[in-house]
Amino acid sequence: MSDTPEVPSLAEFLEARVTPRFAAVVSDVERRLAQAQKELDDLRSAAGTICWLVEGATPLYFNFADGKAAVAEQAAADPVMTVRMSAADWQRFAGGQVAAGFLDGDNRGGFGKTRLDRLKPLRGTVRFTLTGLPSGGDWSVDMGLNGAPAEAPTATITMPAEVAGEIQAGKLNPQMAFMQGKVKMLGDAGLVMQFGMAMFM
Repeated sequence: MSDTPEVPSLAEFLEARVTPRFAAVVSDVERRLAQAQKELDDLRSAAGTICWLVEGATPLYFNFADGKAAVAEQAAADPVMTVRMSAADWQRFAGGQVAAGFLDGDNRGGFGKTRLDRLKPLRGTVRFTLTGLPSGGDWSVDMGLNGAPAEAPTATITMPAEVAGEIQAGKLNPQMAFMQGKVKMLGDAGLVMQFGMAMFM
């Protein structure tokens, strides 16, 4: 008896190893293409408006429809969200001191129809506060859902800036961060959960 393993023929090797691998690569690309097409269709079918209110500045509206977006002084639709912040917090945000990708266009899911449909039933004001900015101090933004932000928020979410960055980068699950005590919440827990599902799922 020989201890030498039996070597397959060229045809056997190609049929057993190369052909299935090629098929798997094609299948994977087809799956990713189908997912990308689904995401594109979702983005193109969305039509909505987000209002931006910065202390001391004229309100501006981010209008989007048919896969295109424009900034205007008039709303194309009733805003699904109104973002309000102080002039000082705007300086921190626009100056890159704040990791808040869901506000600055760096949202991994984009504002597609699915996300808008989740946001449309929500009512109330959610205040986000990030503590311990790299430059020092805190940052806050009020988000009015389907209406102007109230002076007293319906719910407040507070977290360290570092944790917000990890969530935005996809390194930390928001729900896990809450369970670990890295994210603090006061007020309407139901609204926070619904808002979190709409924005991060």
